[in-house]
Amino acid sequence: MIALIYGTDFDGNPTPGMGEFFSAPTAIEIVETMKQNPFQASLSPLEFMTQVLSNIGAKDATLPDDPEEAAQMFLRTLADKGYADLKCQE
Repeated sequence: MIALIYGTDFDGNPTPGMGEFFSAPTAIEIVETMKQNPFQASLSPLEFMTQVLSNIGAKDATLPDDPEEAAQMFLRTLADKGYADLKCQE
């Protein structure tokens, strides 16, 4: 899976064309890589995903208990709201 996660402007809106590529065999591995900064590294993947969704106005999204399913839903939600582009690798 490849994910392009867009940066945001000062108002929190996605900025297509500017972002960071993440590539990993699974969605949860992409999420683990996304949260590797000093401010989020200590969060669990579920805490991280919940925080990000809340920040983009999707705080009512309920993620599944299974980490991989939760990560897939998280990334799809980002894509649906214009914060990411996703591609599955063959």
